[in-house]
Amino acid sequence: MTSTIVLVIGFAGQGAYFLRTFFQWIESERRGRSVTPGWYWMLSTVGGICLLSYAHLRHDPVIATGQSLNLLIYLRNLQVMRRRGRSRLPAGLRGALPLLALLLALGLSLTLIDSAPVAHDLWLTAAWLAGWVGQGLFMSRFPLQWHALETHGRTQLGTAFWTISLIG
Repeated sequence: MTSTIVLVIGFAGQGAYFLRTFFQWIESERRGRSVTPGWYWMLSTVGGICLLSYAHLRHDPVIATGQSLNLLIYLRNLQVMRRRGRSRLPAGLRGALPLLALLLALGLSLTLIDSAPVAHDLWLTAAWLAGWVGQGLFMSRFPLQWHALETHGRTQLGTAFWTISLIG
């Protein structure tokens, strides 16, 4: 696959993420409170699929880890929104799902790490590790939202979500 096509896939994912946030912001301003419409999760899913594909094509375990975990969370939010009700998963499974998703993401990243272009230069390795830490912080906001979804049955983005977004 040509590098141009790979870049188009990556920019399409980033574009979907931009649009979800932009439209969510506009809708929240219109309603006078923070809201998360269904299309936020649809655009998140499109962006997640594009960026997971991009990460796979670039052999980038940092991006692949975040996208694989968050994609599961986007799909779960869509599932709950379709039912328009509280989560029907048993309590034990609700608690185990985020852990299972994290293990899946870790497994995917460890698989890709063998083919990642990690330099043996200390400076580049430090930069790569900083990318993992930043991605981990940024990624942690969706498992936090997932916990709120399973506990309270709401697909909303709370204050903690936005705080972690700024830090990560």
